[in-house]
Amino acid sequence: MLTGKCVLVISPNRLLCLGLKSILAEYFSADEVVIAGKASGVEFDHSVDYIFVHPDAFVLEQERFHGAGGSIVFLVDRDTPGQPSGRATLNVTSTESGIIEQLQQVFALDTTHKSLSRYAGLSAREIDVLKLVARGMPNKHIADRLSISMHTVISHRKNITRKLGIKTISGLTMYAVLNGLISSKDIR
Repeated sequence: MLTGKCVLVISPNRLLCLGLKSILAEYFSADEVVIAGKASGVEFDHSVDYIFVHPDAFVLEQERFHGAGGSIVFLVDRDTPGQPSGRATLNVTSTESGIIEQLQQVFALDTTHKSLSRYAGLSAREIDVLKLVARGMPNKHIADRLSISMHTVISHRKNITRKLGIKTISGLTMYAVLNGLISSKDIR
């Protein structure tokens, strides 16, 4: 399944990296699995097919990930609702068989996900509103900036919340950062 693919695992947890590397090689025929303790310690570009990384490490060094061509999979230590849409997750506290199942889903989804909307079906205008909400702008400023009415801003925010399933501003902000819509430097 991963023959000829390059996989990058970024985590300070060496045991986790080695275990994931072993599973990828044994069950998915991964030829090349590169392990790094942090994103700044490795060069990666479009030759990387999959990047497994903890969401915190992604947020801290997200600019480095924008040039990466691979699919990003977040390494989480629990099932967390409201994970960023368009990003696969791997619960590393699962059993070996559970991890294998999750990886099968990640690789299966990746082939079909390429054709799906990256941002959970959000319209271009909803993405514009989401970016401004995530930057901490109140509805009035968003309306003025986009030259739309307050009612339209509120409608867009309701649609964004419904489509993403995220109800808090902090959750929307994290979604925007993790999906590369804004930089962590843009947050007020």
